[in-house]
Amino acid sequence: MNFATAPGPTEPQFAGERLPDVRLASAAYWLTLSAAVAPILSTAVMNILLGAAVAVTLLAYRRFEMPGGLLLPLLLFFGGTVIAMLASPDPAAGLPQIKKFYIYLALPLTFTVFRRHGRLERLVAGWAVLAAASALWSFGQFLMKRQEAMALGQNFYLHYVGQRA
Repeated sequence: MNFATAPGPTEPQFAGERLPDVRLASAAYWLTLSAAVAPILSTAVMNILLGAAVAVTLLAYRRFEMPGGLLLPLLLFFGGTVIAMLASPDPAAGLPQIKKFYIYLALPLTFTVFRRHGRLERLVAGWAVLAAASALWSFGQFLMKRQEAMALGQNFYLHYVGQRA
């Protein structure tokens, strides 16, 4: 298995479609893979990678694809959110929800890229490795807090909750 480049599409997916540049397709794959595992580490990094992946994927493939039957419910959700915001006594309070629509680009992005390239096991492996690392890190933090409470002679629960509240 060669991890240096992503597996590329060997033939156009649709009639009349051109085969994308291999470098752009590879970049789209790796950026999409990185954007999909990044939320475990950092939301800001994920947003940057998502934007880069969207741009490169559009350069490589010229369009996004959606799983069948999801476009209408998604559009209804977006429309309902906008209507609720506009009908609200304080529409400005709904702007953060509208800004989050950007994250929904991950759906057509991952569908487009992974449908053409496959290799979904890399995504699942990335999630598993980062989730395990995060769990180990959390367990280490828990043990440090426990030792801190014991050194101070305090009840662990009260010490932990007192610092969080």
